[in-house]
Amino acid sequence: MKITHNFITKGNSALHIAVKTKASVELLESFYDVYGSEPFYKVDADDNTLFYVALTSRGIDPKVVKLVATAAPLHAKSA
Repeated sequence: MKITHNFITKGNSALHIAVKTKASVELLESFYDVYGSEPFYKVDADDNTLFYVALTSRGIDPKVVKLVATAAPLHAKSA
């Protein structure tokens, strides 16, 4: 897995980068366990929610989408 400079300069949060690079659900669960829901509600530089990014990225583990929906239910409900 390679994180490019482009992801960082485009205003992506660590969670946006993790989802876009197809990080494991275990990594995202660690974020959730430590930081709670707040980081899951951030939007990227294009104003995309993490839930939207998870839904529209190819090859994402459905468990990741479920975790993001659980962590940010308001974003999931408004999708």
